[in-house]
This record gives sequence, C-alpha cells and structure tokens, in this order.
Amino acid sequence: MDMTPSDVPASGSVEYDVISSNQTPSSGSGSPAEVTCKLETVLLDDVLQRVLCVVGILGNILNLLVLGQKQVKGTVGSMERSAHLGLVLLAVSDLTFCVSLLAKTCVPDVVFCGPACSSTQLAQIWFTWFHILPGNTLILTSTWLMVILAYGRYRAVCHPFQARGSVNTKVTWALAGVVLVLAAAFNLPDLLQSTVVMKSQNESVYYYIAKSPGMPKETMMYYYIFRFIIGICVPVIIQIFCTFYLIRALKESYRVRTTCTNQRPESGHRITSTLIVLIICFVLLVTPVESIQFVKHLFPGSYSQPCSRLNIIYRSLNLLQITNFSLNFVVYCLLNVHFRSTLRALLCCRSPPAGGSRPGSQTERCYSTRWKTNQATTLMMTFSEAETDV
Repeated sequence: MDMTPSDVPASGSVEYDVISSNQTPSSGSGSPAEVTCKLETVLLDDVLQRVLCVVGILGNILNLLVLGQKQVKGTVGSMERSAHLGLVLLAVSDLTFCVSLLAKTCVPDVVFCGPACSSTQLAQIWFTWFHILPGNTLILTSTWLMVILAYGRYRAVCHPFQARGSVNTKVTWALAGVVLVLAAAFNLPDLLQSTVVMKSQNESVYYYIAKSPGMPKETMMYYYIFRFIIGICVPVIIQIFCTFYLIRALKESYRVRTTCTNQRPESGHRITSTLIVLIICFVLLVTPVESIQFVKHLFPGSYSQPCSRLNIIYRSLNLLQITNFSLNFVVYCLLNVHFRSTLRALLCCRSPPAGGSRPGSQTERCYSTRWKTNQATTLMMTFSEAETDV
C-alpha cells in the first residue's frame, strides 16, 4: 500500500470494535471543515474515551473491593456463590478492557522515526496492531459473561430444582474459561486482516497499521455475518428471554411477599433486579454500535471518509459501548443498599455490614408455612435462597 504520511488515515485503517485515534490536529492548517473534523475526532476518540476508561477502571476496582468483602462460604448456597463469582469475573473483564483501551489511546496509530526506530517506538506500533485481538476478545467475553449470569439467574429463579446441580461455581469457572478461549480464537481472523507497514520518506521511516490481504473477501464476509450472530444476536435474544421471565418472577415475588408479610420487602431481590438493569444497559449501549459495525463491514464504502457524518455517528455510538464497561459501579450504587453500605464502610475503614437473611425471620417462617399450599410461594422461597447481596 503506497501511502505518504499525510495520506495515513487517523483512524479506520483497521476495523476495530472500538475505534481509537491519537492523531493530534495541526492547528491553523486546513479548511474550517477539516479543522472541525479533526477536533471532533480528538474529542470523541481521545478525550472522552480516556475519561470513560478512567471512570471504568476506578469503578471496577471498587466493584472488586466490595465484592471481595462478601462472606459467602458456609452461609449461602451454591447458586448464590455462582452469581457472586459471575459478577467478580465480569468486573475483572471490564477492568481489563478499560485498562487495555486506555493504554491504546495513549499510543499513536502512526509512529514516525528518524533513520531508524527505537525499540520503544517499535513496541508502540506492534502494541497498536496486537490490541485488536485482546480488545475484541474482552468485548465478546464480557458479552457472554452477561449471558452466563442471566441464564444462571433464570435457572435459579424459574427452575430452581433442576438448577441445583448445574448452577455452581465450578460450572461458572468452566464456562468462563471456555468463553475466554473461544472468544480469542474467534477474533483471530480479524487480527490477521491487518498488518504493520513500514514506509520511508526523506531518509526517515514511519510505521502504521494497514489492511492486509488476509483471507478472501467472500470468506471474511461470511465471518463477519457469523460473528455478528454469535457476538450480538444470540446473546441479546438469550438475555431478553431471561429478562422477561425474571421480571415476571419479580412481580410475582413482590405480590406474594406483600400478601405474606403485609409489608414491602426491605432489600428486594438485589441480584435479580440489578442484573435486569445491566441487561437493559447492554442492549441499549452495545447493540447499536455493533449493528453499525456489522453494516460497516458489509458496506465499507459508506464509512471510507474519516470525517463523514456516518463515521461521527459511529464514533459517538462507540462511546456508548465503552460506557457499558464503566457503568456497573453506578448501577450497583443506585440499586443496591448493601453495596452502598459496604462501600461506605470500606471508605471509612469500618467493618462491612453482615449480609444475608437471618434464619427464622418472619418472612422465612411465612414462606415455610405456605410451602406446601402455594406454588407461587415455593418459587419465592427459592428466590430467597438464591438471592445475592451484591
């Protein structure tokens, strides 16, 4: 590919799931439209991405600290420990993604050298190239971790007896490992579609990332269709299905608890309601940009101009996807009283409050009394047993 430095695109030379451009616009050069475009690029691809990554890193670190305070061994069932482990793994995946993307935004897409490049400059450009694999892998991993959480909670709530042998920490660890390995293998073709190119000009050399021939165009088209189905369509369908039944079970649980105890539940179903909100956030924040990404692969000509309105819209929606990796901490704080109290205790260097329900409480006795006579209450008993204090 015969390109001069001025022809090297600021972004878009490689198809990223998360676009990042680190080319600083030259002040006082170009038409007003070009300057405006470059400023928009810096704002969307540098400033806002870095702010969201920093927020995501801090939020997920706090998530891990709070979740690490949870005393689950010996006091709760295997289904609760499985849900707790799923939230921990999700926080680790989101944290790793934010760290990786923040590092990517701090590395230039094009490295200009003198007569020879230093080892640091070479490491920068090879990191930019390789980041495609871990970046897309972590996106797909977090997506399917959400599926594991949603389906596990659906089984624990709606089919508790059948779920006792399959919803546990061992199964969660195994599924998470399989998802990580398959996600990395699944994104290898996308990595092979790009390469590091070296060009020389005026006794200087520069490196940039460009598309490589890779696999045939028809093969890659089928690959992108299959990736969209596996990476978005199937997870969204499963999560919507689980969310529908979880919402219905929550409503029935509220009705039975109100009838049984004649009062509103104090803590609610924390893990279930929180998970429902996380699923809704995923569908709203991730699906749009991934759908446009799929169209971009099918019709690349529509996005060939970095400053086109379509590319600006794509980059704006891309920020929503990054927000999805930074949002969990806010959701936990807004919806979960126990999370807030534990976080407050950690920040104030106090002992975290004890979670869980006390054996023999009024609600538990009420459930036990109606166990044999009310099928809906049977479901609510299992709800209480499987519940997690995030």
